[in-house]
Amino acid sequence: MRLTSRGRSTERSAAGPRLARAVTVEQILAGRAINELVTLPARVVSVEDGAVNLRSSSLNFVASFDGAGTTVSDLPPGSDVQVTGIAVVRFQNGGVNALRMRLRSAAEDIRVVHKAWSWSSARLLWILSVLGTVALLSVAWSVSLGRTVREQTATIRSAMEAAQSSARAPRASSSPT
Repeated sequence: MRLTSRGRSTERSAAGPRLARAVTVEQILAGRAINELVTLPARVVSVEDGAVNLRSSSLNFVASFDGAGTTVSDLPPGSDVQVTGIAVVRFQNGGVNALRMRLRSAAEDIRVVHKAWSWSSARLLWILSVLGTVALLSVAWSVSLGRTVREQTATIRSAMEAAQSSARAPRASSSPT
């Protein structure tokens, strides 16, 4: 069961609720968040089967799910998220070398702060080509319509001139002989 208290996530256990501590990358790199429930802002780098590759500040890390078959398909790269999970760190040469976060599920432990634009460049190119085609067809139709209007105007003008000239022409009168 998950609760929230003043913006902090909690997890109920047999010993009572555990608050997820908000941490920074600097605290993790200093070794002050080892195997504890933490929450960390991050940006999605990529999504794989059962894991999300994230970047927070200068640290790239992987958030993986405890449950088998958990996937995150609707989280585009570039999205800003708040990740809550167990921070598992690896030390090398006396300092933190790598971070991996263990999550229960995407629905519980990944909160989307800002979802990235998910249109691919191929989709954008396709839409732009359709819009360009519509624009070209509109211009062609407009030019054709203008030509038709000019032709009809010329036809009407010549018919009017012919009618006016025939009205002005002297009429031959029949004289009695």
